[in-house]
Amino acid sequence: MKKKLILISIFLITIYFFVASIINNDKYKFIKIYFPSEIKQTIKYYLFPNKYQKEISDKNNVLQNKIYEYFYNSNITFNLKKQEEYRRIRSNILEYFILDEDQIKISKLSDKKNFLKKYKILANHNDYEIYQSKYYEIYHYAILDKSNDNCSEKKLYIFSSGHGYDPIETTEYLTLKSAMLDNCYDFLTLNMTGVGINQTTHDQFDFPSKIPGANPVSHNEYFTYFDSQHPEKKPMSLILSGNYFLIKKILSIKDYSDDVIMSGFSGGGWYATVLPSIITDIKKSYSISGTLPLVYRSYLNNSGQDEENINFEFLKNSNYIDLYYLSTLDDNFISKRTHVQIYGKNDVYFEARFAELFKKSFSLKNFKIVIDENSLGHKLNPNLLIQFLEN
Repeated sequence: MKKKLILISIFLITIYFFVASIINNDKYKFIKIYFPSEIKQTIKYYLFPNKYQKEISDKNNVLQNKIYEYFYNSNITFNLKKQEEYRRIRSNILEYFILDEDQIKISKLSDKKNFLKKYKILANHNDYEIYQSKYYEIYHYAILDKSNDNCSEKKLYIFSSGHGYDPIETTEYLTLKSAMLDNCYDFLTLNMTGVGINQTTHDQFDFPSKIPGANPVSHNEYFTYFDSQHPEKKPMSLILSGNYFLIKKILSIKDYSDDVIMSGFSGGGWYATVLPSIITDIKKSYSISGTLPLVYRSYLNNSGQDEENINFEFLKNSNYIDLYYLSTLDDNFISKRTHVQIYGKNDVYFEARFAELFKKSFSLKNFKIVIDENSLGHKLNPNLLIQFLEN
């Protein structure tokens, strides 16, 4: 019996390595043609996941290259709408995609030390305040680190991080924060809905029309929202309203100069595109690997993008060109503010070659597209943001 098991094991191992040797090549092609494609793909998926992933990756690369070549040889241009249209767009965002003020409760946390201890980030904060926004059973938090009291005027730097589940207080983040505090900027840290310092569990968050067991980390889960008491409010309002009202509250209670800057990385870069379009107190905004006109990300398909980034309901009201332009317009719809889109040379999510095409196809007063030659993949480069401040 033992010999049989050994022989069977040797046979199965031999078959496994034999099959592995003929996958994704022309070996024994005359045999492989008799197996249906679905069976071959299933075998690869379950028994040879690395080869399966490589095959998918190779196919995606071929597709990306074809799409890039098409765009490279096309004469794509982006046109602005009439000026009155931008008044309507900004008004619509505030009316349909931001909750009403009476739906939001803003408070200042008294037990701030234990809040930071919970996330093991207390050591990174000295003189600070923490604010909370609550709507339904969704909570957003903002950490406001204070600059030196000897500063002649108080300025504000807002930073929003991305999709990471844990609070993102990396070396890069701390470098950026330290530089801004040294330059008399109070530093306001925001996270995305449901992640970072806003993380919660599926049974602790709630909103009208929530699906039981919904995962708060997945932003797709919020798009079932409908409140019969506020039927005009769209699901995107659950993603935008927390950080919107936290920024507005802090600007209203603090005596800041006109020097208010916002930057954000990855999903936070999406916030740093959308929120400056409706908060005109933000004079300069920098979105790092956060948004790109969807035509230049078409190779990703919907499964490769976050719902807030591609949501049709939101983008049919205001596409990314609209948001970039609005982020340069003040209350009177005059271009007096600055907005910058930054893309890393080696970023896998926002490929620089597509960003280069965008740069060639669109220009606008007080709007810049920057390709960061020193980026290390999909990663925050604080030195570039510090450079912008110095310049």
